[in-house]
Amino acid sequence: MSMWWCAGCGMEDTREHKACPSCGSALQFSETKWLNEGDGGDETVYELETQPLERAAIVDGLMKEGIAHRWEQNTDLVVADPDEAAVDRILDDVLGGDLDFEESEDESDDADADEDDDDDDADDSEEAGGEDAYQVMSALYLATGDVLKRWEDEDVSTFIYQTGVALATPTPFGLDEEVWAEVQSAARNASAALEIDSEADVGTSLKELHGLLQPLI
Repeated sequence: MSMWWCAGCGMEDTREHKACPSCGSALQFSETKWLNEGDGGDETVYELETQPLERAAIVDGLMKEGIAHRWEQNTDLVVADPDEAAVDRILDDVLGGDLDFEESEDESDDADADEDDDDDDADDSEEAGGEDAYQVMSALYLATGDVLKRWEDEDVSTFIYQTGVALATPTPFGLDEEVWAEVQSAARNASAALEIDSEADVGTSLKELHGLLQPLI
């Protein structure tokens, strides 16, 4: 079975969709096959904890290499043993070399100690992440304005990409969570409407999103 996959969050399906059921981004088609149990003989399992964009990058690499694979419990990546080296390279590129998925007991204890010592650093990181999230919101606002002007002729790939990023981004610093959830929902609806290419739905969805973002920028 061939695969459909989402460049926004890394969701994969063997069925075609107009838009990603998880985040609303456009789906990509690949001839890469789904790895069924027993198809590849011995298998390697990677226990991953990834953000949506990291998973999307991993899936992109797997598709480009044509590596048959499957996900179990939505976190465990399973590949055939002969593909292990290629998958290691992909994960190394995406996750920055942090491939120590099976942490030893001593390493786990050290990690807990470091976590206790670095509470202040974590707080600073959250604030920095908030600033990054605001940049994501600004980029989505600009992309929405560009598509809204002439969405029939505009290349919508930038808007689709920015929607995927926004859906994977935590609430910007200082913004109410419910407001951000409303923005994300509107972006998802607009992205799906563009995939369906319904003139009425596209115009309404884009105007709603633009109106939500305008006072926040």
